[in-house]
Amino acid sequence: MYGQKPIVLLFYVPGNADDSSVLETLNRLKSSFDGYAFLVYDYKVPEAYGDVSTLLQVGYPPELILIDKAGVIVRIWNGYVDEGTLNQGLVDLGRS
Repeated sequence: MYGQKPIVLLFYVPGNADDSSVLETLNRLKSSFDGYAFLVYDYKVPEAYGDVSTLLQVGYPPELILIDKAGVIVRIWNGYVDEGTLNQGLVDLGRS
């Protein structure tokens, strides 16, 4: 097994409307998902995350990547995602 926690990765650009909205939604939801690892990266500061965006083939943000406990990418959203959809994706991630 890869690890004990599902991982939620967000690549975003500060100040962009869609990016800010997705980040705010993620911040609201994460308190309901205690057993998850949430990693948020500023797309304009690539030295903060090294080769992660290249390895995951991140397009232009906002991009949310959901990785299950086994280390398998189960969902990728590129662009805006609403709160209901993101919440359901996080619930499903915990079940995988």
